[in-house]
Amino acid sequence: MIVNPALQPDFRYYLKQHGALLAKGRALGVQFVGLFENGLYFELARHANRLAGRLAEGIRSQGYDFLSQSSSNQIFPIFPNELVERMQQDYGFYVWAPIGADRAAARLVTSWATPEDRVDRFLADLRG
Repeated sequence: MIVNPALQPDFRYYLKQHGALLAKGRALGVQFVGLFENGLYFELARHANRLAGRLAEGIRSQGYDFLSQSSSNQIFPIFPNELVERMQQDYGFYVWAPIGADRAAARLVTSWATPEDRVDRFLADLRG
């Protein structure tokens, strides 16, 4: 029972509009059934993590340091500010943290949908 009379009219509709009454909630959950069948979730995660590792190794081999070591699909290489600006013209990432006056840690993320050739292209463009 709603105690405040001003909230009583149309309260049910207000809840529904804001997602509190999911009449079709099972339709939202069904996507997770497919994701967890036959190890698909783990396969997709392995792909993202493998490509992040490959990206990190390629960046490391070019002499760049990292803000931290990562075992996930996110890596945080430290680049000169000029390089960050150049790479941001073609790639969608942002500066995670400035490192002094002339360098910055970038946040790079791979996903289940990242193609391998995209990692190769990034590394080639990084070489200049």
